Amino acid sequence: MPVAYSADNQSLYHPEQDITLLCDSDWPDEIALAAELSRLAYLRAEKEGAGEKEKLTGILKAAGFGAPELLNDVAHDAYGFATCHASGLCVLAFRGTQIDHYQDFLTNIQTLPEYCRYGRVHTGFQKSAQALQPLAENWLKKMTAKRTHLLICGHSLGGAIATLLAMALQPDTLITIGCPRVGDDAFVSSLLGQPQLQVIRVVNCCDAVPTVPPTFLGYEHAGNALYLDCNGKLLHNPTARALKSDRAAGRKIYAPLYEADRLNHVPMRWLADHAPHNYIRAFWP
Repeated sequence: MPVAYSADNQSLYHPEQDITLLCDSDWPDEIALAAELSRLAYLRAEKEGAGEKEKLTGILKAAGFGAPELLNDVAHDAYGFATCHASGLCVLAFRGTQIDHYQDFLTNIQTLPEYCRYGRVHTGFQKSAQALQPLAENWLKKMTAKRTHLLICGHSLGGAIATLLAMALQPDTLITIGCPRVGDDAFVSSLLGQPQLQVIRVVNCCDAVPTVPPTFLGYEHAGNALYLDCNGKLLHNPTARALKSDRAAGRKIYAPLYEADRLNHVPMRWLADHAPHNYIRAFWP
């Protein structure tokens, strides 16, 4: 049965509580895998005694992956995990904003760009990425003999961190889910100029996060969007007119969903569409 759209508060604010779809090594494709691993990055695996690390380890083991190595920087509240599949596929998945972590919001609002060697980038995102970079590099060194392919992924803030780390870590694939803009045109040109790198940027209908930070600050997106329409179907490079029409249809469809349960449903589609669940549904049958 296809994964249904979710208007629930839980799907947006606590995506780690959703049931996993990653039960074995037979995932539909790399985007489906990246979307689910990006959701799993919300598990509080770094909290001692919560049982979340054991849960993450068990899910990964069932899918043929090794035990996760946690990449955690408390000072910047930046987090991700690393794991390697039996096939040699290495994955770095980064967590997005958590509703109960004020540090994440402090990271997000540091929108004035700063210079780096590749151009100008979001100050807050860059600080988080730099904090995690040495941890990721150390893990990759240990995986040198096993590694056949490197995938970096993340949802929301996690996608921004993944994008910045893709410059330093030179993955084979970068997949972002509901990712904000990260850098200027010089940064984007440098990122897309990596000959080995495939960039996949997934955007869901009314999701507001990919519309920030604003372009008047010099920010640009890296690569064309793989767009999910209001019914969860994939559109490649839709026109501005098609986007406007689809988003209007999405808002119209959403209104009765919210009215059906105002207490437990997200009030606006531009928020609900950001939930990892509502990205995952497009790639998992």
